[in-house]
Amino acid sequence: MYHEGMGRPLRIEYAGAFYHVLNRGQRREPIVRDGQDCDRFVSDLSRLAQQYGVRIHGYCLMTNHYHLIRETGRPGVSPQRPDVRLAKQIAKTVALLKNVDR
Repeated sequence: MYHEGMGRPLRIEYAGAFYHVLNRGQRREPIVRDGQDCDRFVSDLSRLAQQYGVRIHGYCLMTNHYHLIRETGRPGVSPQRPDVRLAKQIAKTVALLKNVDR
């Protein structure tokens, strides 16, 4: 199926299914530092979810990680799914927040 050293195999998703998404900062480092970072994260999450047509039913943002409860739109295994693109954009937001010099 897949070989050692490769990422996990693609998950088959079903329309209308709910998934728990967890993402943690590297080495458990902070991904947000203050209320301004949190506001930016939530604003970007909302905008990106709408942009990619992904329904977010809940989230929990902590200093070094976040959780999302999302609903699958169209099923499939393609890496071009809207939720995969959303995850990549959220990762960019986190990287941006970590690197902003205040």
